[in-house]
Amino acid sequence: MKKIICLLLANIPNICHAEISDKIPSYGSLLITSIVIGLVFLLLSYKLRFINYLSLIVALFMALGVYDMYAEPSFRSAVIDEKGEEYFYHGFFSSFLIFILSITGSWLRNFKAKR
Repeated sequence: MKKIICLLLANIPNICHAEISDKIPSYGSLLITSIVIGLVFLLLSYKLRFINYLSLIVALFMALGVYDMYAEPSFRSAVIDEKGEEYFYHGFFSSFLIFILSITGSWLRNFKAKR
């Protein structure tokens, strides 16, 4: 009987479906991560001029990670089924929030210098 069960398990195609939610960050995690990194860049850009270029590079790498999820057709459909299409928009917004906060720090530095 054990041999028959093992033979059936070996011959029957086994389809495994894992949840995408376990493999990608949630909406809140994306937003909190970008806010924390963005606030660090905001404080650094208040003191350093060149840090905006570094924040742009970090934002582009984060956006590239979201685009990589979108570019894979099977992964994209799984994410859309579980999280919705808004997940990609939220991912792009949260990645560029880092750059926006860094620019805000530079703007505050310039605003203070003019006063």
